[in-house]
Amino acid sequence: MLLWAVGNVSAHAQTFNVADYGAVADGASYSTAAIQAALDDCHDKGGGTVLIPTGTYLTGSIRVYSHTRLQLAPGATLLGSKRLEDYDEEHPHLIWGDSIERFRLSGDGVIDGQGESFFDRSGRSWKAEKGARPAPWILITNSKDIQVEGVELVHSPAHVLVFQKCKNVVVRGVSIRNDIRSPNTDGIDIKGCRQVLISDCFISTGDDAICLKSAQDTVEQVVVSDCILISDDAAVKFGTGSRYPIRNCQFSNINISGTRYGIAFFMTQGGIFEHCQFSGILIETGSRHKTEYPIYMDIDKRSVEQALGRIRDIDFSNVKIITRGNILIGGQAGHPVSGIRFNGVTMALTELTDLRAVSKKPRGNKSFLTLPGMEDFSAVPAHFTLGYVKDVKLEDIRISHQFGESPYQRHFFHFQEAEAIQLSGLQLPPEMRGRKKIHQKGEVSLTIE
Repeated sequence: MLLWAVGNVSAHAQTFNVADYGAVADGASYSTAAIQAALDDCHDKGGGTVLIPTGTYLTGSIRVYSHTRLQLAPGATLLGSKRLEDYDEEHPHLIWGDSIERFRLSGDGVIDGQGESFFDRSGRSWKAEKGARPAPWILITNSKDIQVEGVELVHSPAHVLVFQKCKNVVVRGVSIRNDIRSPNTDGIDIKGCRQVLISDCFISTGDDAICLKSAQDTVEQVVVSDCILISDDAAVKFGTGSRYPIRNCQFSNINISGTRYGIAFFMTQGGIFEHCQFSGILIETGSRHKTEYPIYMDIDKRSVEQALGRIRDIDFSNVKIITRGNILIGGQAGHPVSGIRFNGVTMALTELTDLRAVSKKPRGNKSFLTLPGMEDFSAVPAHFTLGYVKDVKLEDIRISHQFGESPYQRHFFHFQEAEAIQLSGLQLPPEMRGRKKIHQKGEVSLTIE
């Protein structure tokens, strides 16, 4: 993968200090016009650095341009307005850029969205009225050679950092912190992008931490490494937007905790997820939800007329799991999940959820209706459930129970309509070894070594 090597954003070493344009660092006076004037002037003069100096600057929507570095000095805070009318009606975002190149957002400062002001916090779960908040919060579209580095992004009112139809994107050393109760506050969304690197980031949020979506275009060559992810939903999510392929992605050295899904694949729009690797992953689930899935894959569709998609050639190696939930891999008749590899997976069960009480499988969006004829394996009582799968290797799998008595019982493995399954190097507690812990249903071809 060739990624943009970050250098000067312009041949000009110009710095445009927003204070020189009238920005006031008191956190109460609106500085939108002054910040935008500095950005416009920088753009008109061929590019350079727009500096947010130490202090707190209140602002609404600002537009960024090519060959520009928006730099936050140590102790600088860019404070998003609490009033929706301060955001551009056509582009309701705090920061946005379209069809730009070589833009960099960086520094040691903070961007604070004051997101709590856009939520109804009177109930147990926070709520937001549709169209009543700036969303997405930071949006870059149709662009290339983009970098976000070092900044802290806190209290977003919506999806935090969204790249749409972009190429050569680097996000490094960024901290994203939202209240775990805040809905629709995805950390980083990659939508129809190519060549994306995310590394050394801390993301704690009330929705998906890192989400790849291909509803509008292909997503490929995404590399994520050395990150800490805390999410109330999915730490890493593919879909549900999945009309085009998501392929050739690598995730490594990632610490996941407090989440409903560690890694989730929601194929709902007839596309394909393929050729992706996950290695060196620690997943500790722990959420407010009834069910938890350290790894979840599902092929489904949103409408009766829609074609079913495919999931194939996904590798998991050196994965440690701590959970009360289970791993579920589910395809459909004629559309099996295929070419899946688990190698060196340790699964420690802290307790057992009553899976038989599950009313229906999760579909990635609570508004999606359950369609007739779609297989649902969510109520199968097993640590590993694999239904309508083909060419699956499970190597060096270790399962342990870290609890005493439980009123619920599970199979270690459940295979249903499964072809060419290879199971080797299985390690179970001494008192629970043996093939009797493997449950089969339908046509199953299984080799155990």
